[in-house]
Amino acid sequence: MKKILPFLIMCTFALRINAQIVATVKQALTLHDAINNTDYFLKSGDSIKIYGYKKKGDIYNFVIVTDKDAQILSLNGIPFNVDEKQLKTLPNALSDDMKIFISRQKEEILANIKLKRKRDALDGRIYMVTDKPFLLDRTSDSVGEISKGDTLHILGYSYDGVYYKYALYANNALGVFKTLVQEDALKQLNTKFLPSVEDTDIRIALKQMESERKQRQKEYNDKYRSDALEGKIKGVMSYEPLRDEQYNNSPFNRGDSVSVVGYSKKDYKYYYALYSTEGAGVYYSISDNAIRGPINWGLLPRVDSPEVLEVIKRQKAVADSLAEIQIDSLKKVLDKTRLELIDLYAKNSPVIIKDISWTSNSAGRIEVELKVTNCSLETIKYISFQGYFTNPVGDRCRNEIGGSTIWKARGIGPIGPRPTKLENYEERYYEFEGSYKFDNTTFYSRIADTFKLSSVTIQYMSGKTITLSGPSLDKHIRY
Repeated sequence: MKKILPFLIMCTFALRINAQIVATVKQALTLHDAINNTDYFLKSGDSIKIYGYKKKGDIYNFVIVTDKDAQILSLNGIPFNVDEKQLKTLPNALSDDMKIFISRQKEEILANIKLKRKRDALDGRIYMVTDKPFLLDRTSDSVGEISKGDTLHILGYSYDGVYYKYALYANNALGVFKTLVQEDALKQLNTKFLPSVEDTDIRIALKQMESERKQRQKEYNDKYRSDALEGKIKGVMSYEPLRDEQYNNSPFNRGDSVSVVGYSKKDYKYYYALYSTEGAGVYYSISDNAIRGPINWGLLPRVDSPEVLEVIKRQKAVADSLAEIQIDSLKKVLDKTRLELIDLYAKNSPVIIKDISWTSNSAGRIEVELKVTNCSLETIKYISFQGYFTNPVGDRCRNEIGGSTIWKARGIGPIGPRPTKLENYEERYYEFEGSYKFDNTTFYSRIADTFKLSSVTIQYMSGKTITLSGPSLDKHIRY
């Protein structure tokens, strides 16, 4: 019985101290936050807990506990929606026991504030955005740099009398950083009640973040390498020429889009493993600006790695196959065109006269140029031309030397026979076309405006002669 009694007394005390009245504020009150050494306010209608009460003279004393402080509030009246009869059921607000209670409540409140601050820090809710690069020194357990525009999430803070230390993470920074002189922006950061940079939970969080960062970086690196091998990393050729080791130019031109598979630097040369529909291979340049694009060169595989060489080998086969298809397609188009021309030549026998032009010099001396296509099956030996010039009103021009209105010239062959099938088109291509520039004639006129051929006489190697004039000539002329 003697052992049970003190325990019951202690419990009774605890129950009395923990007794409380939940009241509503009737008028605004100003309270002091002893922990942060600032004032804060309760407005009408706010809910409040009262743990103790004592009227001494005309002063009403209340023990108020909030999430910011525990204190004795001394007022001239009762600013709550409770009557004094209820308040008298509470412990004496001025007793020594209540002072101990208030002290313990302050400790508990401070512990809760620190715990909340720590949770906020670990959850990334304590941060600032940099308006310039911060010159914070990295420690042995930190990585990365802090740049302008970074969001710094502050986990912990310490000052050892020499260094200001911050446990933080940002886009490209993680760990504990230190500085001898705080940046102005850091001075404005509320570091009160932040956990120490040596706090175990902070250290664990940083290690976990570093592990996750490394894993993410590895996954990103692996994905980037995989994308490169799959041809997803694109670049655009610049003006810098590329060559292979045999000093041959690459098949790519400036502005071409290429897939960048691999990259290496060796002996002051920059090597690129590239491919497109134009070709594939490993090429080098003497500068690092041969290819433009948002490419992370450090993450690309080496150009001599087996997987890169396999991709280039496979893509080269694809490019060669496409080239063959393209050549075959072009050949078909060319053959079709040639067959159409062979048919056209046959229908326009004996000749086609085309690309007729003329010029005169300052003295009025006229030079005439034209081309002849032999559309017959015989070789032309000579071909003679007659024509005339007209002035702007349509009258024929007279030669200022001699007064004749006729312009004459003769072209010397041979001009071979036209092709009759695809097989002999190539070999006769340069044989059945003749080009003439008649610059040794003596026809002078300063008023010539137009030129017209009036007759063409063709003499073949066989001795046969054909003359075309009038409408029979016009249908063989292509101006």
